[in-house]
Amino acid sequence: MRMIRALPFRWPSPPNPTTCCDARSGALGTDDEDTAKITEASSNVASGMDRTLDTTGDKPYRFDVVCDTDGVSTVTLTVTRGEAKRPFGVRCGDRQALCVNVPAGPAFAVTMPPIDKEPLASGVTFWNLISLEPHRVHGCCLDDSQGCKQ
Repeated sequence: MRMIRALPFRWPSPPNPTTCCDARSGALGTDDEDTAKITEASSNVASGMDRTLDTTGDKPYRFDVVCDTDGVSTVTLTVTRGEAKRPFGVRCGDRQALCVNVPAGPAFAVTMPPIDKEPLASGVTFWNLISLEPHRVHGCCLDDSQGCKQ
């Protein structure tokens, strides 16, 4: 039986200007007054992910996801809203979260296919959905599911 090592996860400190991720600390933390955590979860990479997330209200949202696994360098996250469907590569072991901005509106779906690999991939993805104050996304892509030019 293969043991999975659990390491404490820390959000990175440097910002990523191409996706408008901001500096945060703590495990899946939203430790300032401009953000509010809506939901969070984790899943085994061998199981994949299939979630529909509600984004009603009047504030923009951001979906952040990280992957930590052995033997898999990248997993594909697909974001679907209405007719728009866009894949994103999530680099496993990367200290920077993949951030997807989504405006308020209809629910959107996030899917990640199960990793079908021998030996069975061990590892997890961690994600959260937060709402942001509108000034936090000024100058950022407002709807990554549609694709934006930076």
